Amino acid sequence: QEQRPRRGSSADGSRRRRGRRSGSRRRRRAQVQIGAIEGLMPLVGVVAASGWAVVADKARSRKTVYLLTTTLSTITLLLLAWSALVQRSFVRILAVSIAYRFFTSSGILDAYALGCLGDNGAAYGRLRLF
Repeated sequence: QEQRPRRGSSADGSRRRRGRRSGSRRRRRAQVQIGAIEGLMPLVGVVAASGWAVVADKARSRKTVYLLTTTLSTITLLLLAWSALVQRSFVRILAVSIAYRFFTSSGILDAYALGCLGDNGAAYGRLRLF
């Protein structure tokens, strides 16, 4: 009975190199995609922080806006971590990453802390260290 060569092997039993170029293309494409995600995050953060600051000022409730944005950013981060549907597509990973960064608003927490300190603003350093 004739045996078929294993996949990736030639008839004489020697191994063939295959996919070497496609592997480097995939790696290069992955590097570009990671760079695109990481490059967009600061831009989204600047725009979002300004927007959330306006929302917090209009609502006159920094605490509420901070809690809302923290909850939403946590939900989007968990979506990225747990959803197999999101993990299989660059566009979906990009969308969830942008949503996560959009809902991150740590500047509001600083403004809230300074507001709570009132005239005792010198204690901000100790509060921040805690």
